[in-house]
Amino acid sequence: MKKVRRYLVIKRLSGENSAHLIAESISKVFGIYGLSMTRPVLVYSKGSYDVVSVLREGVPLVRAALALYNYDKILIAKITGTSRKAKRIVESIPSQEP
Repeated sequence: MKKVRRYLVIKRLSGENSAHLIAESISKVFGIYGLSMTRPVLVYSKGSYDVVSVLREGVPLVRAALALYNYDKILIAKITGTSRKAKRIVESIPSQEP
């Protein structure tokens, strides 16, 4: 059976890779079980915004792990059901660079 994924539009508040920050926070809070339930993958990146794909069942785990561990480095801006919509959201955000 195909696993359904959700796409997180994430704003990085630090210069680190958001997929790495998510994987690190999940492994610190929930361990290997949490990583197997979420399977985070970086899909798209533009400026300080990234699109990270996670399994649908793991979205609450990602939110909890980020709230407990990396709350000051990353911010979930939006959760969508398709990568196309997530990319459009990132493209529609105006650039902060001069």
